Amino acid sequence: MNKIERSQEYYQLLIDKFEKSGRSPRQKQVYEEIKALVGTCSSLEEIQAKMKEQGYYEKPGQALFLDKMASLRDAATANGFPEVAATYDQKYNEVAADHSQAFATGYEQEVSRHLNKRGQLVGCINELFQLYLQFLARTDYDNPAEIEQKVNKVAHEMNGYSSSLEACLNDSYYREHVGLSDAEYENFKAWAHDIKGGNAAAYYEPNVCDDEFNAIWSTIKGHKDRIKEIGKSEGARSKRKVYMALPPQEEGGDYRFVEPREEGR
Repeated sequence: MNKIERSQEYYQLLIDKFEKSGRSPRQKQVYEEIKALVGTCSSLEEIQAKMKEQGYYEKPGQALFLDKMASLRDAATANGFPEVAATYDQKYNEVAADHSQAFATGYEQEVSRHLNKRGQLVGCINELFQLYLQFLARTDYDNPAEIEQKVNKVAHEMNGYSSSLEACLNDSYYREHVGLSDAEYENFKAWAHDIKGGNAAAYYEPNVCDDEFNAIWSTIKGHKDRIKEIGKSEGARSKRKVYMALPPQEEGGDYRFVEPREEGR
């Protein structure tokens, strides 16, 4: 086997490797072209001259970079990152047109910005979900205005990342970060929309204790001086003591209330 044949065999091994992986079509194509070129030469010097003349000193590295960008673009698309995929696609086209653009790394910072934005928005969704769980465990004493304020704070943060509460809730990527069934997730979305829209009070029952308190207060607030007099009079007749509560010694028994010094007798 002469040197030309050995060169062709070497390039065929590379072609077989890239074909087997299925992830490097551009590199496979470049080495197929180089193998074909080698077959037209009669010496190593002729191979080197033709490879330099036809750009095959740069094309393998260019093909490697293009295969990398294509894989990253496809992975970003599959994982629901269209803005990241667009960045990789743009870089792919730049390097396809000019191999020297592979050395310009500004695209990496852009990808980092996109991923950071995604991470921050995931944090906002998690915070919103926590507020929803608090809402599900609400009591009559919870303040609707307080949760409305918190939801709107989260929505404002989302706007700061060039997004919106509605857009995130309708995005399948963020949906996967919320541990709810599809039916309950729809309730979650409706709740967030209503709270943000200022309808928090509609989700809270009026506190009947508040109504009763207000009715009593409206009656007695005009008699404050008389109530103070009664308080002073009763206070003068009372002798305050501290008692200790002792639990029953057997089930169903009564508690005993004694002055602490009685226990030492």
